Amino acid sequence: MTIKPSDKGGNVVIVDRVNYIAMDQQIIQDGSIYEVLRGDPTKKYLVELKSLLDDALTASLILKDKFNFVYVKNQKIATFYALPKVHKKHFDWETHCFR
Repeated sequence: MTIKPSDKGGNVVIVDRVNYIAMDQQIIQDGSIYEVLRGDPTKKYLVELKSLLDDALTASLILKDKFNFVYVKNQKIATFYALPKVHKKHFDWETHCFR
């Protein structure tokens, strides 16, 4: 069994673990929502982000504390999880990623 909070309303939902994993996999495999990457784009995006932030810092558009908040040097792999949307007439899942 897997115990998850619902998307809204403060409810708790108990789901069979096998069904929960199957529903998550079905969501991930939906090509209209997610796509398979050929490689990890993190380094490329970090270079682009740092360049933009450096320009903004030089132009005094942001302060150093905002730069440090946005540019995280030690990236973590995001965790995927789904919350049941029990407030909908047709039971559905809302997906989230966090790091």
